[in-house]
Amino acid sequence: SSDLRVVMSLHLLGLRVRPVWGVDRGPARLGFERGEFNVNVDSAPGFVRSSRQMITEGKAVPLFTFGIEDAKGQLVRDPVFPDVPTYLEAYQQVHGRPLDGIERRVWFALFQQAIMTNKYMALPAATPDVIVEVYRAAFRKVITDPQSSAKVAPVLEGYDQVIGPEGDAIVKNASALPTEVTTWIAGWLRANYKVDLR
Repeated sequence: SSDLRVVMSLHLLGLRVRPVWGVDRGPARLGFERGEFNVNVDSAPGFVRSSRQMITEGKAVPLFTFGIEDAKGQLVRDPVFPDVPTYLEAYQQVHGRPLDGIERRVWFALFQQAIMTNKYMALPAATPDVIVEVYRAAFRKVITDPQSSAKVAPVLEGYDQVIGPEGDAIVKNASALPTEVTTWIAGWLRANYKVDLR
């Protein structure tokens, strides 16, 4: 679940939250607005549409965004929220040191899964290359054509799209979790939430 990256991120910051699992973003946001939850997470469009007003009114404070990985593999600020620190910036502000070691590897693995591969499309592995390229060409046309891009902009949330080998590499990184990462996550869930992944 994408909730895992949020709860683990808050845990690594030292915030001992009591998560309510499985609540959809809309009801969770309303609960936050009513004061039933004291921490909330939103997608970019959900935030822009529904939560930004709370910050403008001084009723909420943005802690961080997860950021975006650039072409050089560096985590940079979310282009939709350039004034809000990334999670790694927030972590360093809280702890006075960068996130490192196994915890950084685990965090980046969940970040890759939930952020960098958000809304991706895949074809079966046996799809002929010529068909794959037809799909890639169609998507390139959609995101570069002014009329089409205007229609898909609300879905893409203002983020650049990656097509082709670069996108393949992102999906591969997100789906091939090292054993040390899955072992750490399993141990963390068992210790903190009595969840056994076996």
